[in-house]
Amino acid sequence: MAATCGSRRGPAAHGVLQAVNTCEHHEAGVRGASRADRNMLMTVTGGFGALDRASWATLRAVLA
Repeated sequence: MAATCGSRRGPAAHGVLQAVNTCEHHEAGVRGASRADRNMLMTVTGGFGALDRASWATLRAVLA
């Protein structure tokens, strides 16, 4: 049987990563800088990539 959107149970892994990333971009606390400055710094320094890798590792452990 082919998988369809209706046959999925729970959120897709990509959706979980998007939710974590969106929360970090828009909801996480910011001290000493504007949110835009913090987001730019995390993008340039690889902070968001590190967050995505850590989130993926956690998700894989939970689903294992």
